[in-house]
Amino acid sequence: MLQYISESAEKRFIYNSFKYYLSPEIINEILQNPATLKLGGEKKKITVFFSDIRGFSGISEVFSPEMLTYVVSEYMTEMTDIIMAQRGLVSQYFGDGIMAFWGAPLQNSHQAEDACASAVAMMGALEKLNARFKQEKINAHINIGVGINTGQVIAGNIGSKKKFNYTVFGDGVNLTARLEALNKGYGTQIIISESTKKEIEHNPAFILRALDTIVVKGKQEPTNIFEILVKPPHNGILEGFNRGRQYYKEGNWQAAVKEFEPIAGQDGPSRLFLERCLHFQKNPPVAWNGIYEFKHK
Repeated sequence: MLQYISESAEKRFIYNSFKYYLSPEIINEILQNPATLKLGGEKKKITVFFSDIRGFSGISEVFSPEMLTYVVSEYMTEMTDIIMAQRGLVSQYFGDGIMAFWGAPLQNSHQAEDACASAVAMMGALEKLNARFKQEKINAHINIGVGINTGQVIAGNIGSKKKFNYTVFGDGVNLTARLEALNKGYGTQIIISESTKKEIEHNPAFILRALDTIVVKGKQEPTNIFEILVKPPHNGILEGFNRGRQYYKEGNWQAAVKEFEPIAGQDGPSRLFLERCLHFQKNPPVAWNGIYEFKHK
């Protein structure tokens, strides 16, 4: 009898802890094996997701607290439902940002695909949400940036003796946050790491663009980054970008400028590369190797 009461209490605790972060189906799987949630952390292959609203400070300045709460709540509800429907765990909200991950506490062999499918679905949901705001005469057109990375991180119940949270941390998590922030400069919506790209490139549902080779601030090793194209550009934009980027990598700034100039007005990454090439024409980099090093986060 005591064992039954103890097990029931444990299951209630698990359910109450995860009901706002995981879908009921996944919670039921965890309840079948509560040992999955052992205290402490363990190294696991995880796909981490960060998203953030672009220009949120501008939105917050023009709305009343009540209207701002309504807009953010509607947005968060739509995005959270998508993540949970794709078997993700919503780790935390930070202001207008969302952190989520796949692959823990339960194993998920399709974690990268689920994360990327969530990001694509979010963009479609945003269009409908913005249309609804317009219909409600709310001047709040929301755009977001998403970063996704797959790799070995620490996952588990982390915190103090009085309060803890099931979460993930490590270099892979930090990189994901940097990828999300890069969307602003590149004019993109979804940026993923090479490790995530390798997990999803076989899936024809995802259209990818090789974006850049970079070194993020605080790191020494270069990383290749890719864009998931929600709506692939037409009129030869991708072809022009790829030609221009090849000239850029070779340090042929003049030829690169000729490729980027006609399409920069229609394509965010081309606009950024055009700015770089024009700058490098006047200020040639020393020992150029095609790798761009960011000096800021």
